[in-house]
Amino acid sequence: MKKKRKKKGNIFKIFITVLISAIIVSAFILCWYLFSQPYRSDTQWAIKEQTGTKDAALFLIGETTTLLDTGNMSKKDEADRVLYDNAIEEHANMFEEFCDVWAPAYRQAAASSLAGNNEKALNKAYKDVKLAFKYYLDESDPSEPIILAGYEQGGEMILRLLEDLFQDDRYRSRLVCAYVINWDIPEEYSSESKNIPLSSGKSQIRVVVTEEESVQTRLETYYRNSITSQAEFVEALGGLEYASARDNIITLKQDVTLSRSIIIAEGTYRLVGNGHRIIRGFEGDLFALTGSDANHAPQLNLGKRDGTDILTLDGNRDLMGEVAGALVAVYGNGTLNIYNGTTLQNNQRTAYDGGAVYGECSFVSQSDGTNICYEPRITVFGGIFQNNSTTQYGGAIALDGVYSTVENRTFGQVVIFAAAFIDNTATNGTKVYTRSASCSYSPELGFANNDLLQE
Repeated sequence: MKKKRKKKGNIFKIFITVLISAIIVSAFILCWYLFSQPYRSDTQWAIKEQTGTKDAALFLIGETTTLLDTGNMSKKDEADRVLYDNAIEEHANMFEEFCDVWAPAYRQAAASSLAGNNEKALNKAYKDVKLAFKYYLDESDPSEPIILAGYEQGGEMILRLLEDLFQDDRYRSRLVCAYVINWDIPEEYSSESKNIPLSSGKSQIRVVVTEEESVQTRLETYYRNSITSQAEFVEALGGLEYASARDNIITLKQDVTLSRSIIIAEGTYRLVGNGHRIIRGFEGDLFALTGSDANHAPQLNLGKRDGTDILTLDGNRDLMGEVAGALVAVYGNGTLNIYNGTTLQNNQRTAYDGGAVYGECSFVSQSDGTNICYEPRITVFGGIFQNNSTTQYGGAIALDGVYSTVENRTFGQVVIFAAAFIDNTATNGTKVYTRSASCSYSPELGFANNDLLQE
């Protein structure tokens, strides 16, 4: 009996030893985790906001405020932190209406280190800035727009971030702009070939801005996602990981889920699916052609002329339900051509005409009181319209044109040479609807009953 009690006592001692060891190891791991992630603590930030309700995130680096003569500021120095935090608060005021502000404390270089171009001190400062930005990336929504801003020494930190991380399309595609204030810009930023060049206009995005100004216009451009070049088209699709471009032919590399509209303001583009899909992930128009005048008449060609490509625009109705947007909307004097091998499917619109494709004329008033009408042109050479619907008119296609009594003709044109219409529904015109617009189609389509409505 004594031996048994001794054995139980040994087991208890072993259990206690293992338990204490586990607690020590856990505490060690926790300490290692916290100290290896220095910006996990709120005390390491002058400001850290994550409301998720604003238009973008601002990553803000302040100017030199440390009282030190040499070396780098300590983030634990209370007097230096008060000076730095106050400066950050002042700079954040310009952005706080639109942005969640992320402004880390960092071991900024002292003024003498800046004057002497002390790389060791600057490198130490940048190490903190990069750690803080990586922490932001880990904690934020991977689709959240980013604004960078740096004042004086902070501007140098922002330039280093751009060079170090924003060559990566994952981050560059999220960049609205980078403010570099009160800091000399290197000569290479005058080159248009720079990945993120100097700004030359207040509505540009993915550029370096050297003056304090409201970010509102650039945010509006970012959210419009308006494109005027093949490079911008690729960026709107998610960057080079998702698509490539050559001679204004945009070729998908994988399926793409869009979180905002792609608005084509000018230029002619051909979108080649290469067997992939573009999927709706928001409520607006998937693509919108916005022809505004004679010099801005955008054209989008879906698929290849010879019909050998496979491209799908998917409204994602099972997940999205009823939405306001079309798969492709053509406003003003835009042109849409759809070729065989292209499928427009699964879009469920409410309160608007055109389940998959919608066109609408636009007017421009002249000084003499007359109007110029810009008319959309929609031509279907082939393709499939499947499982699209609207609570209004035109289950697959709708065009809202205009009749001019002066010119005695209609503005707006739909031409359908060939197409397959499968399970599209609408109140009227289950396949096609036109109002005061020209509509011609091949008799082989066999439109009957409520398939086509022309008013």
